[in-house]
Amino acid sequence: MRFGRTGAYNQGQTPHPNAKREIADKTIQMEINAMKVCLRWARNNRYYTGTEITYKFDAHKGKRFAFTLDQYMVLVR
Repeated sequence: MRFGRTGAYNQGQTPHPNAKREIADKTIQMEINAMKVCLRWARNNRYYTGTEITYKFDAHKGKRFAFTLDQYMVLVR
């Protein structure tokens, strides 16, 4: 089974109507960090003897401005 950023859309399945078309970067970052925490716990309790995962996923941080500069200046004045 192949996993991708679009989930069920890659597999030809019909997704739930509320499902997002693309997975958010923050969701991927949270799931990777959760897996790293699980593996760290398993390693500390000697359930996992492999190496620690050093992969880091940086979510794209974009700013979304509610107002343009002109609209903001009208509100402030």
